[in-house]
Amino acid sequence: MAIKNAELSANNDVKLVVVVEGPSQRSLMDDISTINAIPGVLTATMVYHQSEELEEGEV
Repeated sequence: MAIKNAELSANNDVKLVVVVEGPSQRSLMDDISTINAIPGVLTATMVYHQSEELEEGEV
């Protein structure tokens, strides 16, 4: 399964670290809900959140 704004950052036999980016906190929470719904996933939680205002012209 692919999630558009997610990137696998670290992987071992017990846990995965996934970096998720999005335009709003709501979109991040939706992606976390999607991850939680994947069969075999015990739990996915946000452990760090950073918000930045973009400068004019940045995407």
